[in-house]
Amino acid sequence: MKVCIDCTPLLVRSAGVKVYLFHLVQHLAAMADHHELALFPFFNLPPALRHDGSALGWGATISRVLLATRLAGSWNPVFRAAAGGAHLFHASNLVRAIPAGACLTTTVHDLTALCRPELHRPQTVQADNAFFSRVVCRANQIIAVSNNTKKDLVTRLSIQESRITVIYPGVRDAYFHGDPPNGSAVRARYALARPYMLFVGTIEPRKNLGRLLDAYSALDSDLRTGYGLVVAGMQGWRDERTLQRLRGGIPGVVWLGYVPEEDMPAIMAGATLLVFPSLYEGFGFPAVEAMAAGVPVLTSTAGSLPEVVGDAACCVDPLSIGEIQTAMERLLTSPEERLGMSQRGLKQAQKYSWEESARQTWALFERLAG
Repeated sequence: MKVCIDCTPLLVRSAGVKVYLFHLVQHLAAMADHHELALFPFFNLPPALRHDGSALGWGATISRVLLATRLAGSWNPVFRAAAGGAHLFHASNLVRAIPAGACLTTTVHDLTALCRPELHRPQTVQADNAFFSRVVCRANQIIAVSNNTKKDLVTRLSIQESRITVIYPGVRDAYFHGDPPNGSAVRARYALARPYMLFVGTIEPRKNLGRLLDAYSALDSDLRTGYGLVVAGMQGWRDERTLQRLRGGIPGVVWLGYVPEEDMPAIMAGATLLVFPSLYEGFGFPAVEAMAAGVPVLTSTAGSLPEVVGDAACCVDPLSIGEIQTAMERLLTSPEERLGMSQRGLKQAQKYSWEESARQTWALFERLAG
């Protein structure tokens, strides 16, 4: 069986989708056995994951993006060659056409463009709607990264449950190993000398950073003196007020900007608490990575987050600044509660394995291809 995975998202700025695709393809390749795995368009998997851009050169990136998004189609022999004559084609949300004759699958991470369109740029909503109509509604089988995403597919797009398979993503082994040997040196490079809470995410409305900054600023001055708030995330879209606040400086708040993937385990391991009050997540990688690192998690009741963290985290109403503030105060002043959350979190994170995710994905591909 020949399977072709669309890797176009690795060519653009992205966060969670890129994490999923990069690690899943690595593990699919390692478990391919007698199957053939091709990466579209004309791809070799980059040696490292970068969220802030393409790992390929400018020319290689532009040519591949054009092939996937502008020149895709059965009329184009280059597109047909790039698709590799596969028995099964696994499409991303960026590809514009599907190779003829191949069984079609795709992964849906979330339906936030349908559920919360006000949190996105109009072009993003338009692109996601095109993906839903062009790929999702035509796919032989859809992988959903959580039961919450499956529920949204059924209720929002009227997809039959039998066409949806829930396969959870995994978490990198590096997070399970505790503080890496170079952890202190990495944190020193970012000038992280005092205890801190950590927020991880692109600066965009969905991540709800503005309310988190309000909640942190409302903490008792002794707590703000004792614990900083570190923001790790690149600039996104439609959240200029939050960006202005970060750039202007907020007492106790440090904005690191984009942090390379290789530095994140050390930044995560050094945190007293992960604060992640997102308004909607299809899965929520930062919460799972924090649990794997033994870091207590304060997150929200929205989207898939309660499903993914189980009873191992503190979930609050993300729209309530008061709830976020109160939960931070309680956790920062209760080492015993943090320890219990850390122990439960590590157990919960062990449910998410890239090896298991790849094994289930191969099993699905084999079933579909017969």
